[in-house]
Amino acid sequence: MWFGLLLAAVVLASGGALVLKPSEEPKACDDGSFHGLVDLVITWHTDDFQSSPETPAQLRHFDHLLRGVPDFLQTGALVENQREIMYLLRGAERFGLLNSTRMVYVIVSQDELETKGPPRDLNWEHPQLRLVSDAELGVTGMSGYTSKFASLQNIPGIGDWILLLQDDIFPTGKWDPAGVYDFVAKRPRVRLDADGFTMGWCGDGAHESVMEHGPWFVSRCRMAELEARYPDRYKRVRTAQNKSETHALDVQCLYDNTAATESWSTPTENSGFWTNCHVNAPCPGENCCRADTFTNPHSMFMNLQGPGISDDYPTNDGIHKAAMNWIHNEYSRPSRFERVGKF
Repeated sequence: MWFGLLLAAVVLASGGALVLKPSEEPKACDDGSFHGLVDLVITWHTDDFQSSPETPAQLRHFDHLLRGVPDFLQTGALVENQREIMYLLRGAERFGLLNSTRMVYVIVSQDELETKGPPRDLNWEHPQLRLVSDAELGVTGMSGYTSKFASLQNIPGIGDWILLLQDDIFPTGKWDPAGVYDFVAKRPRVRLDADGFTMGWCGDGAHESVMEHGPWFVSRCRMAELEARYPDRYKRVRTAQNKSETHALDVQCLYDNTAATESWSTPTENSGFWTNCHVNAPCPGENCCRADTFTNPHSMFMNLQGPGISDDYPTNDGIHKAAMNWIHNEYSRPSRFERVGKF
C-alpha cells in the first residue's frame, strides 16, 4: 500500500497524470442495497418553552431526565404546545413503521435546545432514540428546514437509507416499504408534481415540484454525492445569515429531480401514499381539506396543518376540536419512546 502511495506522489510531482485503476475509483452508490430497514429522521421546531433548556454539557451527556412542562403552559397551544412529534411516533408504532426502523434521530436547532429545551415527552435515554442539534450537522447560520434537509448525511451514525418526516407528517396507514422503494427495479421511488411548493434553488435547468410536505426517502450515499457536485450551495444554506439565503438550496427538490433525470429512481404516482391536508386551502379545489378529510384518511401518511392546528396559524375552534378529537382517538397508545410517568 505504501509503495502505491509513494508511486502516486512521484508521478504527480513529475507532472504526470495519475490514472486510477477501476478498483481505486470512488465507489459508486448501491441503489439496490435497501432491504426494508430505515433510519427515521424527524425535524422539529418550537417557538415556546418545552423543558429545561440544555447546556452544551448536558446535551453531550444526558446526565438527567428532562422535566416536563406544567399543564398551564399547554392550554393556549394548538396541538398541546408542539406535541405533534409524540403523536407522530405513536402513529409510527401503531402502523408498523418503527418495526422497520433501526434508529430514530430528532433534529432541533442548537439555539432552540439551549433556550426552549428539547421535546418534553420523549425518553432520550432509549437506545434507539437520539437528539441531534443542527450544529452537529455543520449548520452555523440561520436555522431552518433547508439547512437541516441538506445535512442529513452528516448525522453521526446515520444509516444508508433515511426516511425523513417533518413533525406534522402523521403515519395514517400500514407501513409498507414498497411505498418508498421499487424492489423489482431495485431503486427508490420519487413522486413529482404531487405538491406545488418549492423552498429554494433546485438546479439551473427546468425541474418539477416534489413532495415538499410529504415523507422523503433518500440514500445517504446519493446525498453525499450530490453535495460533492454543488459544495458552494450546501455551504451557503448552512451559513445563511438571513431568510433569503436559506433559499440557496432546496435539496429535496434537487435530489428528487436528479434521481428522476438520471434514472436512479422509479417515478411513481401519489396514489394512497400521502395526503396533503392544509385546512386553509380553498374549497372547492384540488387541495381542499376539511375536517371530514383528515378524520377519515386513506393514505399511508398525511401532512396536517393550518388554522386551528398549527401554532404558526390563527386559531379556529371548530377545526381545533375536530383535530384534537381525531388525534387523541387515533394515537391513544404510547410509543416505545415515551417517558414513563406524568408528563
